[in-house]
Amino acid sequence: MMIKCFLFLLLLLPAAIYSQPLFSASLYVPALTVGRVPSRGFSTVVTFDKRVSISATGSHEGHVCLYINTRNGDLGIRFDESEVLEVCGLNVEDEKFRFTLIRATGQVQTYMTRNVHGVLKYLVLTGNTEINQVSFPPIRNTTLYRQAETHRRRRENIVSQAYRANSGGPIVYLHGPTLPRDVTVQDFLGFGSIGYVKTNRGIFMATRADMESMRLEAFRWQDVPTRLDISPFESAEGHMDAGIGAALDREETKLRAESYTGECGGEEDQLRRLKLADIASRRETMVRKNTGNIYENEVTRKAMADLIMPSFRVMNQELEVKICRATTQATRARSESTRAAAERRVRCYRTSQDELSQLQSEWVGLEARYPNDKGESYADRVSIRRRLMSLGNGCR
Repeated sequence: MMIKCFLFLLLLLPAAIYSQPLFSASLYVPALTVGRVPSRGFSTVVTFDKRVSISATGSHEGHVCLYINTRNGDLGIRFDESEVLEVCGLNVEDEKFRFTLIRATGQVQTYMTRNVHGVLKYLVLTGNTEINQVSFPPIRNTTLYRQAETHRRRRENIVSQAYRANSGGPIVYLHGPTLPRDVTVQDFLGFGSIGYVKTNRGIFMATRADMESMRLEAFRWQDVPTRLDISPFESAEGHMDAGIGAALDREETKLRAESYTGECGGEEDQLRRLKLADIASRRETMVRKNTGNIYENEVTRKAMADLIMPSFRVMNQELEVKICRATTQATRARSESTRAAAERRVRCYRTSQDELSQLQSEWVGLEARYPNDKGESYADRVSIRRRLMSLGNGCR
């Protein structure tokens, strides 16, 4: 899978920006001509030298701020913002702050600020790419042929020529020192189809891309030194793993100390054993979750999905315990109304078991519907989980 649709963002700009031309036509991109040279050692500051403002129209509307480090090949983006995005500021104190960094070394890191009970938390999601880097397939040997259309930015006198592959695909507008009849793409540095393109005839700027249902167009392309201090951000996965691990430890300690007697003791002890087995299974799932990155590893993605789901076996046994208790209450009831209410609950719990079985079938069916799931099933999984959480709530 390729992450062409990266999500990225970055920092504050100097006031002098407004004195700059809207388009900087420099084609000096060492990351493409010399090669991507990652920064040595660990740095808490991320830097970029180009900032590109992009508009999206058609099936997807919005604005994108693309940041490019033309020396090491790092990319960053902020998108789906209001008109204020034209300023492209990176205010980490904004509780809606979100920025994704794509490093040339394969790390994909999304930085975000969240308000948690009145306190700002600075978190970074890595998708396990700090250990299992994303493998970006090379973009090479695609020949684009000149088309009749051109696109002119009159204020800067920037002319871009339309190009397209014979096999179809988007129409890409390239700006460069020449307008050859055809170019063979050897490398690319940018977002979607907007950015710098290395070809057999030199470096070009891809300033616009017309796709089947939408258009991306750069309306600013500037030399703006940008810095983002990432030192305040803590690993979201680390917080999550620590929280889940502590919760599992507490639950296991509690379960091992429990014992049951009475008419439903057998059902309750069976529930205890199933819960202990579920705890062991979740610990194994956490190990699987960390075996790859979420962008390329299906096992990792499935483990992430499984972690948020309750156990169907545990939920079914919880209903069995409730059925046993309600049945016992009906048997011992001294009044007809008490007996009738308990019997209604038994019927309701059995109906909930049928619904649980149906939801389990839907969950298993997602694997057939999305055989190489890269997040497409997310909405369906959330829907199933929401219905599971409300199961049996009406059995009063």
